[in-house]
Amino acid sequence: MGLLVQVLMYFMLALGVIQLFKRNIDWAVMWLLIGAGLFILVKFYV
Repeated sequence: MGLLVQVLMYFMLALGVIQLFKRNIDWAVMWLLIGAGLFILVKFYV
């Protein structure tokens, strides 16, 4: 369970960074916020 969440988290953060490079700021912010939210959840529960 924890490993899956971590993989998802890094995937979301990577998507956000890719969108930043593509100048899609709205999408980048969304993906980074979701990734950060998952990161906080992981740190809170683990």
